[in-house]
Amino acid sequence: MSKSKKYLINIDHLLPRQSIGSSSDAVATKPCLSQGIAEDLYRKLADQLLNISHWNINAGKLPTKFDLVDSNGKGGHFHAAENLFVKIKMPAPKNKTGNGYDWVVIEKFENHHEQNIEYIHLQMRPCPCLDNKEGGIAHFYKPTATNSFILIRSSSDIQLSVHGRNESPNTSNVRLWDMLRNIFVAEGGIFGGSRLQWEDFVNSMIKV
Repeated sequence: MSKSKKYLINIDHLLPRQSIGSSSDAVATKPCLSQGIAEDLYRKLADQLLNISHWNINAGKLPTKFDLVDSNGKGGHFHAAENLFVKIKMPAPKNKTGNGYDWVVIEKFENHHEQNIEYIHLQMRPCPCLDNKEGGIAHFYKPTATNSFILIRSSSDIQLSVHGRNESPNTSNVRLWDMLRNIFVAEGGIFGGSRLQWEDFVNSMIKV
């Protein structure tokens, strides 16, 4: 893979095209002394990345909690996979459509492995709450938005990044309370300024 000014390892080809709304990128890199050291670190980081229920992100001084659940809304000791769901508890006004949570579905999971290049790619998208029969997208962004999490190793280089694409506040087919709340959060009131939160996430994880 070719290098770019922005990334130690270029992963642009893995990301959705940006066409509407805003976008964000958070990237952390770590050149290792040898490929063997990089391979060991990659395996450790892969386990942490896929163990979503143990993620920890602080919005200001308050934590954001992530719970990985199956299609029945049940959690367990399992790693991220396609068609699993993540419910997100933020230090923000409650999302009534999501019964207090923002919800995303893991719509893509790629695990690529070769000798000199390997990566994990998780792509998530806003979705309805599994516990709300009324339906409606239970997230502060519209379902056009995606979040891509990419851990990649190229020879002895490691890179972890989070990329938001096509992000617009979710104001359609939601109650007035949720509409105002979604605008507030999406525009940076708490978690919409996600660049800072995700930068903390990638930097703290890759320093292990």
